[in-house]
Amino acid sequence: MKKVLIVLISILVCSLFFSGCNNSTSNNHEPEFNHYEIDITLDNYWKFLDVSLLGRTYTFNGVLSFAYYEDVKIELNRTITSEYTTNIYTEIETVYLNASGSMVFVANEYTFDEIKELLNVSGYMGSYIDTATIKSISGKIIYSV
Repeated sequence: MKKVLIVLISILVCSLFFSGCNNSTSNNHEPEFNHYEIDITLDNYWKFLDVSLLGRTYTFNGVLSFAYYEDVKIELNRTITSEYTTNIYTEIETVYLNASGSMVFVANEYTFDEIKELLNVSGYMGSYIDTATIKSISGKIIYSV
């Protein structure tokens, strides 16, 4: 009887020893992430995109490296003017950004004679200005932190 009691006590002690103090709920805790889906608009695009509209080269770079830019479409008003005429030529350019929010877009290049024709200038025209402004922007930015 003493031997059976000693064996049972030793099994009990060994089982307690091998089981340890495992608190599995705190060790395997997975981090919680907040998921964001933000509609990009004219009011907030500057928070998520670095935009450069120099000359006829338009550069867009997403500033969030961990975000997915979904179906981001930018419409630009391209305007050509000259101090030698009151006529203005305007066209709409559409740019689609890739998933990282980046794109380098080069607009059509016109010769000087084509510019004169677009502005309806028949005589002398010394220079012109080619500018672009963002007309509209749509799409989503998706990220988790």
